Amino acid sequence: MMRKLVSISLLIVFHHLSWAQVSNSSTRKQVSNSKNTAGQTIKIKPSKLTISIFDHRNNQPMHAWISMKIVDEANPLPVEVKNGVLEKIFTKPVEIELTAFAKDYGFVSKIMKIDVSPEGETYEFVAVLKRISNSLVVKVIDYETGSQVPQAKIELKNTADNTTQTFTVKADENKEIAVANMGSYEIICSAQGYLLYLTTVEINKEKNETVLKIRRAPKPASQSAVNDEPRKPVVEPKTVVKAEAIKPVETLEFGELRKGKSFTLKNIFFDQSSPVLRSESFAELDKLAEALSKNPAIRIEIRGHTDNTGNFDANVKLSRQRCEAVVHYLTGKGISKSRLEYKGRGPIEAIAPNTTEENKKKNRRVEFIVL
Repeated sequence: MMRKLVSISLLIVFHHLSWAQVSNSSTRKQVSNSKNTAGQTIKIKPSKLTISIFDHRNNQPMHAWISMKIVDEANPLPVEVKNGVLEKIFTKPVEIELTAFAKDYGFVSKIMKIDVSPEGETYEFVAVLKRISNSLVVKVIDYETGSQVPQAKIELKNTADNTTQTFTVKADENKEIAVANMGSYEIICSAQGYLLYLTTVEINKEKNETVLKIRRAPKPASQSAVNDEPRKPVVEPKTVVKAEAIKPVETLEFGELRKGKSFTLKNIFFDQSSPVLRSESFAELDKLAEALSKNPAIRIEIRGHTDNTGNFDANVKLSRQRCEAVVHYLTGKGISKSRLEYKGRGPIEAIAPNTTEENKKKNRRVEFIVL
C-alpha cells in the first residue's frame, strides 16, 4: 500500500514539473516576440492618417464632414473638417470606412486598413467632392383641355429655409431652373384667367420635372367674354371698426353672422391630397363672397380640417394650403385680403371619431368663423 502511495506521489510531482516547463517555455516564447534579437523591447510608433477634402471646381480645400466608421462597429458621429484638412492618429491596427461629404455635394467613400509598426506608418485619404447641380422643369397645362397655358408665374419656396425663387413659364418653353438644394419645395402657380394653384414637389435628383394642371377661374355673371381682362387691384382705404360696433347681421346665404359663430362650408371639394379647388366648390364660395360684399364690416377666419389618415404635419400643411386656395378665390371676387385670415388645423379638431370612412368624410371640412 505504501509503495502505491509513493508511486502516485512521484507521478503527480513529475506531471507538475512537466507543466511548469511548458508554461515557462510559452512565457519565454511570448517575451521573445516583444523583443528583438538583442533582447531589446520593440517600441511601436502610432500611425498617422491625413484626410484632405477639395472642391472639384477650384481644387481648393473646402469645409466638409468626414465619417470614420470602424468596420463591424456602430456608426460614429461625423467629424467637421473646417479647413479641408484633418489628421487622425491610430495606435493599433484597424479597418476603417471613410466617407467625406458636404451640403449640396456628392460624397466619396473608401475602406482603408491601418497598420502600426516600429517605423510608424503614414496614410492619406484625398476626397474631391463634386457639387450637385439640381434643376427643375415646370410645365403648366389646362386641367380641362390638356393644352399648355400660354404664360404662368411660378413661385418656388424651399420649405427648409423659406427662400423663394420667382420665374415665368411660357408654353412650349422647356425652361430649366437651377435649384440650389435637394428637399421639399412649395409651388404657387398663378396665370391670367386661372385659379391659384398650390402644390409641393420633391427635388431628389439632378434633373427634376413637374406638371401643374390648373383650372380656369369662373367668370362673374356681369363680366362678358369681351372684357376678359385682368382687373387692376383696388386699393381700399383702411377703416378701423370697433368690435362692439359690429352687430349681428342676417344673411340669406348663412343666416345670422355674429362674432364667434362658425359655419361649415358645404360642397367644398379639392383634388385628392391636393389644395386645388374643384369647380363644384365655386357655387358655395360665391355665396360667401356675396355675403361678405353686402356686409363690409365683417371679417372672417377660414379654417381647414382633415381626418387623421397619414402624417400629422403633412395634414396640417395640406389644410393650410386649402385655406389659402379659398382665400385666393375670395380675393378674386373682390373681397379685401385684410378681411380674411386663415388657419390649417389638420386633424386636431375632429367632429367625429376617425373610425369609419363616413366619419372621416365629416372631419374633412372647411369652416369660417366671424371675427
